[in-house]
Amino acid sequence: MSKKGENITKRKDGRWEARVIKGRDCSGKAKYKYLYAFSYQDVRQKKNDYIKNQKVCADKKSDVLLDSLFVEFLARKRYEVKESTYVRYHEIVDMYLSPAFHHIKVNELSSRHISELLNTKLNAHRKKFGGELSPKRMCDILSVLKLVLKFGLQEGYCNHIPHVITPKNTTTEPKMMNGDEQSKLINCVLASNDQQQIGIVLALCTGLRIGELCALTWSDVNLNENYITVNKTIQRIPDRGGERLTKILISSPKSRLYPKFCVNTEMR
Repeated sequence: MSKKGENITKRKDGRWEARVIKGRDCSGKAKYKYLYAFSYQDVRQKKNDYIKNQKVCADKKSDVLLDSLFVEFLARKRYEVKESTYVRYHEIVDMYLSPAFHHIKVNELSSRHISELLNTKLNAHRKKFGGELSPKRMCDILSVLKLVLKFGLQEGYCNHIPHVITPKNTTTEPKMMNGDEQSKLINCVLASNDQQQIGIVLALCTGLRIGELCALTWSDVNLNENYITVNKTIQRIPDRGGERLTKILISSPKSRLYPKFCVNTEMR
């Protein structure tokens, strides 16, 4: 290609090509729009018209409120993620993000606004419950906010993402049972002859999540070859728009490629 300047080059097929930044991805890397014409003047005019149109669109989008971005983000995610994940996004937006930011324009959101959100929610939680929001909950709120802002960046509603500081996890490590304690627990469960408590042994020996454990059916258990297969999980989620407050949802497990867990034949 022979170059003419202004990101305009002449192609081997005789056409002129202009390259213009049309947006940026989540990492901030530029994404380009390519325009073509059979003369330098024509392709330069196309480029100038495209840049002018981009500026008009950017000016319109700069007036969009965060509340509108939340609505558009949730509408997009409704069919991109699992229903349980969508419900969690919706809950965090409704409870924390929308009440705090609904009146702020997308391009005006700053790190100060986010810090004020954290302090406000922490103080409100202290007054109501006498304690602080868990670091896990705070991280969930900030994670969803980051997803919304990345979506806004991709769609051209903003040209940057404010710096978001994730709170440190100050929770202590849970105490783990040693081998003797595990044996005592298993023996106690088996001695009780309570079939409902066998789930404790399964969770202890396999590391299954509670939803995966509750979703097990007899078709997942092979007593001849002594293994169980994990292929679904069950959970209760808010029923948005339904007649009931909550509903039972059965879906694929969080970890798609599960091994088959062996069952100790001595425990039958």
